[in-house]
Amino acid sequence: MPRMTGLMIVLLAIEFLDEFVFGIREAGWPLIRDDLDLSYAQIGILLSLPRLLGSVVEPPIGILGDVWKRRWLILSGGVVFVAALVLISASQSFLYLLVAFILFYPASGAFVNLSQATLMDSETDRHEQNMARWGFAGSLGVVLGAAVLGGAVLLGVGWRVLFLSSGVATVFVLVVARGMPLGGDSGIGQSGAMAKDLKQGIFDALRTLKNFRCCAGWCYWNFRT
Repeated sequence: MPRMTGLMIVLLAIEFLDEFVFGIREAGWPLIRDDLDLSYAQIGILLSLPRLLGSVVEPPIGILGDVWKRRWLILSGGVVFVAALVLISASQSFLYLLVAFILFYPASGAFVNLSQATLMDSETDRHEQNMARWGFAGSLGVVLGAAVLGGAVLLGVGWRVLFLSSGVATVFVLVVARGMPLGGDSGIGQSGAMAKDLKQGIFDALRTLKNFRCCAGWCYWNFRT
């Protein structure tokens, strides 16, 4: 069995932390609701609006991760990820929590999704094995997140401390990740070629559209005559 490399451990730790936070949040909704005196309508907005906005922002981030500086996007996403966790832990109202979640989703997309792409690019002949590791790290994070929250409640520790602690742990992972080759083959070796192919594809599409318009115009005039 191939040994776990330092890069692989860091990338799996990123996925673990993301799902750990998810586990804390999903299990902690009753605590968050009571602490901030949220209505069910506000909880619905917190669950839907940030996710909707994130689904709009994440695809361009994914494309940039293939044609631009993936390393910069991952690290920047990690910084915003930490900022969102700190803001969540300090939130005293619905509005602050909403802003924190709106920051969290695209940050997670850049930080986590591009880390997954880097893991896949690091060993192109072991996609299945690495996806299994990635899935296991995420599942473990969700389960432990909920379990840790339960233990924290028994000890009298609030949900805020867990979000803040997750942010501190993410800072540690970011410091380690700075020394890792986060670009991946797609983000470094193929970025110039992919950008060139993208430009060529746009040019070909415009040229095809122009030819189609000319052909349609020719058919129209011949039909009239």
